[in-house]
Amino acid sequence: QAQASLLEKELVSMGVINLDARNYACLMEKLGMSQVADLMGKDEEFLRNNLRMRRQHREKILRYLELLQNLVTLHNWAPARHGSSPDNDPKPKHNKRQRTK
Repeated sequence: QAQASLLEKELVSMGVINLDARNYACLMEKLGMSQVADLMGKDEEFLRNNLRMRRQHREKILRYLELLQNLVTLHNWAPARHGSSPDNDPKPKHNKRQRTK
């Protein structure tokens, strides 16, 4: 039996049964996708027509992608913690010793 790909395992972890997950993963890999997040921006019609995905799986994956998008939006919106972002760090001060005569 063939070893399950990471994409197939990701689909199974979302509740897609093994046989369907293997079929979806194969079709997704042919389209150059390596993870479920690569479906971001795709709609129900794409999932139905290109991946031949069942309705319950389309709904589940679209909900997952919506949650993922919300997390990304929230993360981008949230203020950075002190010192965690190079944009918020002040310019380094150069402490050059001045020569004394």
